[in-house]
Amino acid sequence: MPPLRLKRYLLTGLLTFIPLWVTWLVFKFVLGVLVDIGAPLVGALLGALALVAPRTAAVLGSAWSTYIVALLITLGALYLLGALANRVIGQRVIGAFDGVLARIPVVQTIYGGTKKLMAVLQNKPSGVQRVVLVEFPRRGMRVVGF
Repeated sequence: MPPLRLKRYLLTGLLTFIPLWVTWLVFKFVLGVLVDIGAPLVGALLGALALVAPRTAAVLGSAWSTYIVALLITLGALYLLGALANRVIGQRVIGAFDGVLARIPVVQTIYGGTKKLMAVLQNKPSGVQRVVLVEFPRRGMRVVGF
């Protein structure tokens, strides 16, 4: 096989693999974070269950079942939070919470920035975008804009 074809196939394979690998890493990270949120509650539930039914607690105490139950608990809590946030009372509570966080200097910067980022990611781009050169920051200099 010629060296040029070998390089091309290796590069094509690498460019095919990297997006799949990055997707897997992000997916694994997000699932890990969600499981870490629910894991303490699962541990407490297993501890209480061990008092009543030790064998059942031992079976449910395996790593996979703990992982799945913690993930389900967290997803359920996120669902309930989303349902609450869509109600009028939930919007008032979130508004009050935003007001409290807006008064704490460092927290407001992080929370406000994250909230703005989530708002931008939720909005689909409207209209046609095109690339333009804008004269900025001074005369004679140009930057790329959309």
